[in-house]
Amino acid sequence: MVEPSVAAWIATRRGEDDWSPQLEPLAQLAVTVASRLDAGDVTGPLVRELRSTLLELRRGEDGADAFELLAAELSAAVRESKD
Repeated sequence: MVEPSVAAWIATRRGEDDWSPQLEPLAQLAVTVASRLDAGDVTGPLVRELRSTLLELRRGEDGADAFELLAAELSAAVRESKD
């Protein structure tokens, strides 16, 4: 149940413009950990590992601070309106 969801999220994530080959080992780790959870190995450390791995794979986890991320999301052409 967990592994298919993680695999689908990673497949979507791979299509985004900031995905890089350096993220592939983390993606593989996330799928492996998720499959262990599905197999019944539901321990605190394993769940924390999956969570932290998925956080590393999130968009924007490239060292940008919160302001830079917000500015990128809100970027739009600013023009002066003369009414």
